[in-house]
Amino acid sequence: MAEAAKKSVIPRLSPRWVAAGEYLLMLLVVFYSAVWCLYTSANCNTALRFGVPLLAVLILCGTGPVSPRLWRRVGVLAVFLAVYVLATRYNAVRYLLYYFTPLLLLALYMGGQSDGGVRLLHRLSDIVAVLTALSLFFYLFGTILHWIPKTDVAAFYWGGGWRTCPSYFHLYYEAQQITFFGWDLPRNCGVFPEAPGFAVFLVTATATEVLLRARPRLWRCVLFAVATVTTVSVKAFLLMAAVFTLRYVLWPPEWLSRRLRMWLFPLLGVGMTLAAAVLLWDKLNSVSGVMRLDDVVACWRAFTTAPLFGTGYWNDASVIPFFSYPDRYNNGLSMGAAVILAQGGLYLSTLYWLPAVGAIRRSRGDRRRWVAFALIYAGLLFSGNITYHFLTLVLIALFLSVGREVVP
Repeated sequence: MAEAAKKSVIPRLSPRWVAAGEYLLMLLVVFYSAVWCLYTSANCNTALRFGVPLLAVLILCGTGPVSPRLWRRVGVLAVFLAVYVLATRYNAVRYLLYYFTPLLLLALYMGGQSDGGVRLLHRLSDIVAVLTALSLFFYLFGTILHWIPKTDVAAFYWGGGWRTCPSYFHLYYEAQQITFFGWDLPRNCGVFPEAPGFAVFLVTATATEVLLRARPRLWRCVLFAVATVTTVSVKAFLLMAAVFTLRYVLWPPEWLSRRLRMWLFPLLGVGMTLAAAVLLWDKLNSVSGVMRLDDVVACWRAFTTAPLFGTGYWNDASVIPFFSYPDRYNNGLSMGAAVILAQGGLYLSTLYWLPAVGAIRRSRGDRRRWVAFALIYAGLLFSGNITYHFLTLVLIALFLSVGREVVP
């Protein structure tokens, strides 16, 4: 009887079911940003509504006992997050449902993994690879060659208004075109409402493959690189180039002699700088570029009104009065680093930067991997507004967990 009492009454999931649950969780991370979520009543928050109970199941049934050390770490995180919402007292219910709770559960689950949750990023990379292959297929044979007929017209509310675009089985959307150096080009948006949204996942998946895997798979790198070109996204171009540059600078191939490296790497740096300058100049001469600069200035001005704790979670209304163009529409702002500074202040901003530094310091083995991955993460925060995205919560939990001992 005593032995039976010691046995847990909670059934344990087999490794196969745990893997299925993790893939489903990462699919919800993609769902958060995809057009699919726009057809649900809670929009992007639908992903978190399903993700929270799924995480609870994985924690209860998919892992062993949670160590006291991990409970203490998560408790400290909970206190840190609670201080912020008590200080700002803005949007508290939404904050607790869609930021506080999922981040704590992610930290609890990923902190209990021997790899700190890196496996979840590999699951995400697998999903992105499938969606990328589908997007290239429909982009080439549908959008470019018109060999595949469109299955229907998708309508959704995005960026302050209703949009319609052709769809291929809701696995690919012809959602955007862009004028790039005078050329009108269709953009590969995949399952996302705009190409920059697709770019975030392409860059994350590529960084996972190239920087966190000992031997990157060439076919997957080529797949992501080709898809990046079809997005015609300046952010994607620059960050994807940064991923591969970091790989070859930090881990130069054996055939590359030291003398050749002394010449090649500076030339590569100059070339990337010039390319970045040309691409950014073209971007800043567009309406989108002007609005992005205006967003950054407006966020800075909002930050000066409440520098310690910011103006509150998801308080875009505090930034809008500082726009230089009062009649412009608010499309959710554009730079995550500036948004978190304005709405989270110096206090919450530390949650986005210090865990990455801590992960680098704690990482075992080759520390350069985490230095490079943290740089790409910073690039994503500076180039797009992913401040409160499901993906960002996963990355924060990853940085909080990696390199820590799992104590039973």
